[in-house]
Amino acid sequence: MVPEGKLWVMGDHRAASSDSRAHQGDPGGGYVPTDRVIGRAFVVVWPFSHAQVLEIPETFSQPGLTGGS
Repeated sequence: MVPEGKLWVMGDHRAASSDSRAHQGDPGGGYVPTDRVIGRAFVVVWPFSHAQVLEIPETFSQPGLTGGS
C-alpha cells in the first residue's frame, strides 16, 4: 500500500524506465512525496478507446503552480 502523501510512479516503458521500482533501496523506498510533484498528466492517448483530457486535480490550484513563462 502506498503511504498517504506519497506517490508510486511507473514509467510508460516499463522495461527501460527508472521509476519507483528502481529506487526501492533509496531513502523513501521509491515513493515520491506529493509536495515534490511539479508536473501532471493532462491527456490519455493510448489506447485510443480510452482517449480523454484529464481534469486538473485540486492539488494544482496552489499558488506558484500556474502555467506560463
